[in-house]
Amino acid sequence: MPRLLITGASGFIGRSLIEALVVRGGDELHGVTWGTPKVPLSDRVSWHECSLLDPGSVDFLFEKLKPEVLIQLAWCADHATYWKDPANFDWLYANLNIARAFIRQGGRRAVFAGTSAEYDWSGQLPLNEFKTPLKPQMLYGSCKLAAYWSIKGFFEQEGVSWAWARFFNPFGPYEDRRRLIPKVCLRLLAGEKQDFDAALSQRDFLHVDDVGSALAALALSEVQGPVNVGNGAPTRVREVVSTLARLMRKDDLVSFSATGGGADAVVADVTRLREEVSWLPSRTMEERLQHTCDWWSSH
Repeated sequence: MPRLLITGASGFIGRSLIEALVVRGGDELHGVTWGTPKVPLSDRVSWHECSLLDPGSVDFLFEKLKPEVLIQLAWCADHATYWKDPANFDWLYANLNIARAFIRQGGRRAVFAGTSAEYDWSGQLPLNEFKTPLKPQMLYGSCKLAAYWSIKGFFEQEGVSWAWARFFNPFGPYEDRRRLIPKVCLRLLAGEKQDFDAALSQRDFLHVDDVGSALAALALSEVQGPVNVGNGAPTRVREVVSTLARLMRKDDLVSFSATGGGADAVVADVTRLREEVSWLPSRTMEERLQHTCDWWSSH
């Protein structure tokens, strides 16, 4: 396997990505960390401290490592603020600096982290990489989309292989406790009653270990351009919450009203991921939710 650098490697998705790359025989993996890691650091990776918001530090890192393949995951991601955080501008510029440093040092293949929030969410059809309009509603999605257009133009101009992974709703171990699935699990474990509206919105949930596996497959493929990383199966929020309650034998603690909450759908068209990257999830949604319940129960 080529010399591979993962930025944002100590984050939620990074841990699972590293495990997937190790399974695929990765023997020269380098990861970037800064500050307090969000997950335990793997001993299968050579770790480098670097402030990715500092162009000089980025240039020094890439000049030292000269990675052949880059997977760029780093971005501001605090659950309470990231949708509107002005730091999104800083990370937009950081992504462009990282892209430039990578190409300057002879890199040959890069995958950058995008988001489903780049799409227009007003429709009901699965979101397709080339057919669905790109129309973000928040600063986070707008900055990600600006990074997408800039990186697309730069890599195509320089003739360097690239892909843009648009993530939907990853869940699993080490997820931010304020997000839906961990919040429901932890409240159920505490014996707290939870009342929801009709919860009919449909989302595309994919376990973080499957996200890592899909991302590893994409990085080591020759597929270029935007690729949705999701399950492709529309799942109502109500169904997820009900399944968690049933698996934890806490059905009596969850109730839903007959109205409210809307019925919007944000679901990936995963044709490219399945047919071109040749990737499929390794477990069912219920198996992954059971694993997640067990993990939160033991943590």
